Amino acid sequence: MKRVRWSKLIAASTACIVAMTTFSSISIAHPGRTDSNGGHTCRTNCEKWGLEYGEYHYHNGGSKSSSKKSSSSKSSKSSSSKSTTNNKSNSKPGNTTNKQAKENKPVVITEVAAAITLNSETTKLPIQAVRHDSQLMLPLIDTLKALQTNYSIKDNKIYISSAKRQVIVPIKHNHYTLSIDGTINKLAAPMIVYKGKFMVPLQLLRDALPSTVEWNESAKTINISL
Repeated sequence: MKRVRWSKLIAASTACIVAMTTFSSISIAHPGRTDSNGGHTCRTNCEKWGLEYGEYHYHNGGSKSSSKKSSSSKSSKSSSSKSTTNNKSNSKPGNTTNKQAKENKPVVITEVAAAITLNSETTKLPIQAVRHDSQLMLPLIDTLKALQTNYSIKDNKIYISSAKRQVIVPIKHNHYTLSIDGTINKLAAPMIVYKGKFMVPLQLLRDALPSTVEWNESAKTINISL
């Protein structure tokens, strides 16, 4: 008799445990298939289960991570990248416009009524000095002749020879560089062609020739000393 009671008691206990386990499983889980990791993305009745739509989670107390947040992060990065690209593209037209405006700016060349002295004696050149890009300029070949400096012209270049240096000046309009003893020198203002004359800034004469070239603004005189 006692054995029958114990058997019933054990059977009843087992039934209670099974029922509790089943109820617990049901209360934690909700509809939807799980993947090989035991989780899935919520697509139905997410608020009912305390989840956000698109949230990836695990059943039965597993850890959960939100794919929605990941997607949001990717979207934020994409927006940031697009914003940066747009900023760059917006800045380019402005830079191009400024560059074009500078290139299209009219260049003003004015003739200057300046006297020229060579070793403190007044001399004359076939053309007067000009001012271009705020720089005073003289005709190079006429100046070389006045200074009795040896030079030659070949392949559209002027070769100036002296005991101290060798200079090569390309005859190019709006050109900035020349060669002095094999070294490229850049001028502050470009060399130009004006009324058929190849004009150079006074800086070239100072750098290329063994001479002193000075401009006296008040007296409007260019002083050249050999």
